[in-house]
Amino acid sequence: MKVDLVSPTKVVSLAEISDRIDYGYTASATTRPVGPKFLRITDIQNGQVDWTDVPYCQYSGTPDDKANLRPGDIVFARTGATTGKSYLIRQCPVDSVFASYLIRVRPSQRVNARYLAHFFQTPNYWAQIYRNSAGTAQEGVNASKLKQLQVPLPSLEEQQYIADLLDRIEHLRQLRIKCLFLLDELLPAVFIDIFGDPITNPFNWKRLPFEELLEAIESGWSPVCLDRPAAPDEWGILKLGAVTQCIYLEEENKALTADRIPRPALEVKSGDLLFSRKNTKELVAACALVHHSRQKLMLPDLIFRFCLKPNAPCRPEYLWGLFTNTSKRKHVQQLASGTSGSMPNISKEKLKKLLIEIPSTDRQIKYAQAYQTIRRIQNEMAQSLDHLEQLFSSAQNELFAASHSLSKQESVDV
Repeated sequence: MKVDLVSPTKVVSLAEISDRIDYGYTASATTRPVGPKFLRITDIQNGQVDWTDVPYCQYSGTPDDKANLRPGDIVFARTGATTGKSYLIRQCPVDSVFASYLIRVRPSQRVNARYLAHFFQTPNYWAQIYRNSAGTAQEGVNASKLKQLQVPLPSLEEQQYIADLLDRIEHLRQLRIKCLFLLDELLPAVFIDIFGDPITNPFNWKRLPFEELLEAIESGWSPVCLDRPAAPDEWGILKLGAVTQCIYLEEENKALTADRIPRPALEVKSGDLLFSRKNTKELVAACALVHHSRQKLMLPDLIFRFCLKPNAPCRPEYLWGLFTNTSKRKHVQQLASGTSGSMPNISKEKLKKLLIEIPSTDRQIKYAQAYQTIRRIQNEMAQSLDHLEQLFSSAQNELFAASHSLSKQESVDV
């Protein structure tokens, strides 16, 4: 992608193109509507703000006072894990202020606010933030540092072109994310629609001890590993994170050390039903169905593999849906035990005695078909999202690099 900049691009300091770079208001948040909305760092989640969830604060100033927000303002996190991250206020209540541990930049008429907000996501910006923070953004950002930031400034027409293009790509990216979220919610709803809640069992499905469906519950192996993922030609051991989200993530692994002899019998294969026997109280009993796995990845000791009998009256897709159903999983989590301060653990013996609801075959087939269709769409959406993220990064880098390369030839004095 090439962008022809029709006018010379100069580099200016952020102070030169800002009407305000200042701190917010010190106050205590409250859920009572006693004053303006009170924007805090914690209210900015994944680049979004749900103003209905933003608390209020007691503030007697007028809308023209310095702490008041308006569309076009950009706020920055000053400290903590989000230091340097920014958020463009596209819309906000008329009566709203921001907390003192945020910094607000109000762009002047010489710069497009959306262009400036996109610049604050670029490697150029982050390089300056890290450099100004002595090698780590954790040391914090202040208004003085922000004022010194060097920003490439093409014409307003070109700024709008860059902002419009990146906004369009970002809009498509957000739509994909929303679709993936809705698809994640769809499978549990389909499960309930076909089988009913497994605990209340409204269809009166018969129940069998899990051991009657199983040939074995296999355990893994947890040797000392390298502190990095296994290369494609190396053996590795899965981490708990490979199943924690109830989907199989093969990248969550650690490389086996060269002095260890692999155990091929523990290699994860397509069709495996994996179960975390030990984790925190909230995360234990996660279940993942493996659709595909690269070779040379083995089970760890903290993950079980359920091996079903060939004639078991349960399909793997159904069992995955059952173990990930909210009410059934809470029931299974109650099997976990452990001493104070240790992670809860579910034993094989307790799992074998667990009663499993056995729906009719035709309903299991119906669910399996829905499961496979939804997973296929999710994979397509995820691939589309990856492509959009690559496109956004490429466009961002090239558009701002075009400005930056020309700006080096221009005077900083405007």
